[in-house]
Amino acid sequence: MKLDAAAAMDYIGKTVLVELAWDDGEAPIWCCKHIVGVVLPMPGVYEEAFFMTIDGHSYERFPSEIHFSTIRTIRSIWLPDRGPGRTGSPASGEGD
Repeated sequence: MKLDAAAAMDYIGKTVLVELAWDDGEAPIWCCKHIVGVVLPMPGVYEEAFFMTIDGHSYERFPSEIHFSTIRTIRSIWLPDRGPGRTGSPASGEGD
């Protein structure tokens, strides 16, 4: 799958279901992630673009990376507990 900068930016702030696959023959995995940022390639600094993500089922303190080259499938999803006016995380019990 090829993601360009414009398409990648459209995912910021969304929750996605993503299928990750690697070239080494490992079985692909599916995971739910919140996209919080995009890092684009910069010669000599970052050779490959990636998303900055937070797990969809647990709230990590810091974002992790998902490199575009590992993404086989990505789909935006809607989570009912993330409707308009909702704040906080389900884990914290905050919100509404």
